[in-house]
Amino acid sequence: MVRDRLTYSVAIRTLGKNPDVLKRELESVLQQTLQPDKVVIYIAEGFERPSFQVGKEEYVWVKKGMVAQRALEYREIDSDVILMLDDDVELAPDSAEKMLRAMDEHGMDCVAADTFKNQDMTTMQKMMAWVTNWVYPRRDDGWAFKQKRDGSFSYNGSPHQAFCLTETFSGPCWMIKKGVFQEAHLADELWMDRMGFPYGEDAVQSYKLFANGYKSGVLYDSGVKNLDAKTSSGVYHHDDKKFYTRSFGIMATWWRMIYTVRDKRWLSALLFGMKVWWQLNVHILLGLAKLNMKIPYNYLKGLKDAWDFVHSEAYQSIPSYILSRRKR
Repeated sequence: MVRDRLTYSVAIRTLGKNPDVLKRELESVLQQTLQPDKVVIYIAEGFERPSFQVGKEEYVWVKKGMVAQRALEYREIDSDVILMLDDDVELAPDSAEKMLRAMDEHGMDCVAADTFKNQDMTTMQKMMAWVTNWVYPRRDDGWAFKQKRDGSFSYNGSPHQAFCLTETFSGPCWMIKKGVFQEAHLADELWMDRMGFPYGEDAVQSYKLFANGYKSGVLYDSGVKNLDAKTSSGVYHHDDKKFYTRSFGIMATWWRMIYTVRDKRWLSALLFGMKVWWQLNVHILLGLAKLNMKIPYNYLKGLKDAWDFVHSEAYQSIPSYILSRRKR
């Protein structure tokens, strides 16, 4: 039985801005058929903890930031596995048990729930994903998500099995062996919090596992629901500088996880350049439609500033993305 092999604890990152949704999440954790050893809520400094107590959850205040609130040492947790949750998901009663079983049966270091269900998007949503970011579906090849050289990803458009291997995954709900988390040095990616909104932080962290030889998979029938509280992303989407933030993130993350990692850099650069050219035209059209040419301007400025950043001393001081390349 999984119960005899692996123990797990729950780690939730939050700002505490939507207590009703967080309470619903905690109630779903309390109903798990396989109970966690601990439930620890990592709340940003300066924010108040909700007034309720659902079960045995405890609060720990940490520095604010989506990466800072996840890339922790987790000294409070002694379990074999950590179930990483955002504050806006709801688990089915057997979600944790299913994920643990998948980790055990498939020999995985990390298992993520399929929270956004790209394969179930409408035709219009799929078209928009391709037009705006070159994200597209693939035929079922046994893999959930594949990381493309241009920085985008492709997804399994019709998975026929409950579990698939993956190169990357989304961040609302994933389970990882604590030892693997510590070995991957995800705290090296704290630079992303400097962007204000760490665009693509889940991709950078999840692909780092794959790029360094760890095994990850996606469980399609986990029963996990995304309640989409938008406590962090809502600020980003209503910010006039979102086009700047997005292009900065696209450029910086591509450089970090693709260009400096994969072979044939010329091919990665070519494909990324094609994507940038396409997106620039999309932003120009959007700017004309909205009578706001700051949209393409901010897009270009974000790219330029990201280029300057990845060539700066601050970026050069960040340890290598590939662990084996580090100086000893």
